[in-house]
Order: sequence, then C-alpha cells, then structure tokens
Amino acid sequence: MNQKISNPDTHLDTVKNLRNAIEFMDCVSQGAFAQISSIAKLALSRLETPDGYQHLDDIANALALIWCKADDIQNCIGSEAEKVGCNYVDDAQRKRWDAQRTYRESVDV
Repeated sequence: MNQKISNPDTHLDTVKNLRNAIEFMDCVSQGAFAQISSIAKLALSRLETPDGYQHLDDIANALALIWCKADDIQNCIGSEAEKVGCNYVDDAQRKRWDAQRTYRESVDV
C-alpha cells in the first residue's frame, strides 16, 4: 500500500528541515557535552590534590556551570525539535506541573 505524496516539494522541504534540525542538534550537543565533560574532569582532578580543598568555590562554580550548560543545551535542543514538530512531551511531568499549579492557586486564594 504505497501512498502517493501529494506535493513532492513539500515533502522535500520537510525532509530538509528535519535534516537541518538534526544536524544542528548534533552539532550543539557534541560541543556542549564535550565542554561539560571537560569541566567535570577538571573539577574532579582538582579534588585529587590537597590544595583543591582550599578552593572549594572553584568546584562549586564548576558544578554550577555544568548545571547551567546542561539546562541551556536541553532548552536549545528542545526548541529545535519543537520547530520541526518533533519535541518530546512528558505527559506525567505535565500532570505534575498542572497539579502543582492547581495547588498553588488554591493556596493563594
């Protein structure tokens, strides 16, 4: 049962858009995850020397940067996926957010 594509140009545009989104997400994720890995390795190596424990702010800053970078990349990849209609939706998480919002509204009343 082969279905004919009503407009081949539209299909090609869709494929091109999906391919561009995937390539962009791959590029962004490779760079960001390499950075996160490097920061984590540096933070861990800092803890392997007694001097590292005199500078725990460096470790805390590295962890904060990892957190920030991970959130940025998650948002970037999610946004790119959403542009082409392929974003993941966690229904259970949305239910928790809705429940939390409902609770807060009932408490604020």
